[in-house]
Amino acid sequence: GSAAAVFMPWVGYGTYRLGRNAQSAVQAALQTGYRHIDTAFVYGGQTTELQVGHALRDAFRQKICNRHD
Repeated sequence: GSAAAVFMPWVGYGTYRLGRNAQSAVQAALQTGYRHIDTAFVYGGQTTELQVGHALRDAFRQKICNRHD
């Protein structure tokens, strides 16, 4: 069998060391068209990942992007 194709943007927005600024930074990135957000626990622990999650939640609610993007 063959595997399903998965498409991922070549350019992503990195969240390393953004900390508490991550939410506003990721919101701005999503508004300008980024759809690949690079984050990891080691980039700032729970703070960064939580802020990225809030930015995505807000972007979904505002119809800036959706889960398919």
